[in-house]
Amino acid sequence: MRSWIAVCILSWAWLLAGPVRAGDVPMSTDLQAESAHAVALKGPLIIVFTSPTCHYCEIVKRDYLLPMMKNPESAHTVVIRQIVTGSGARLKDFQGHVTTQAAFAAFQGVSLTPTVAFFDDRGKEVVKPIVGLLNPDYYYGYLEDAIAEARKQIAARHAPVGARPGS
Repeated sequence: MRSWIAVCILSWAWLLAGPVRAGDVPMSTDLQAESAHAVALKGPLIIVFTSPTCHYCEIVKRDYLLPMMKNPESAHTVVIRQIVTGSGARLKDFQGHVTTQAAFAAFQGVSLTPTVAFFDDRGKEVVKPIVGLLNPDYYYGYLEDAIAEARKQIAARHAPVGARPGS
């Protein structure tokens, strides 16, 4: 009986963790390191908040985020990671504290999936997140606009004191 319960608990935990399938957006494990890497590339850390039962999450990942990750023009300018809103998977937050993906999603106030959020290296959202799939015909444009604005915000924060924009 105990082994059956253990198998059920482990199976349930595995489902909630949202295992990474081949060709899936990588799971976030260390927001501090991932955001520092993104800012070093002069771009935002893009987090897609998903849930295992969200059909639209799969579409956003498959049709928009994965192609962006594979595109040589954008692959080296942003870091894209995934957080599963109900997952107990371990996650290091922006301050280096250990938490879970579920706790971080709740802290961010994410209640709808997919939510695509854009962060700087301090853990501050630099543009308004994209919630839902909106209009599929324009979704890639929404992503590009958000990334461009996030880059501007990050560049302004990391500009030397006294530097003029564009110099």
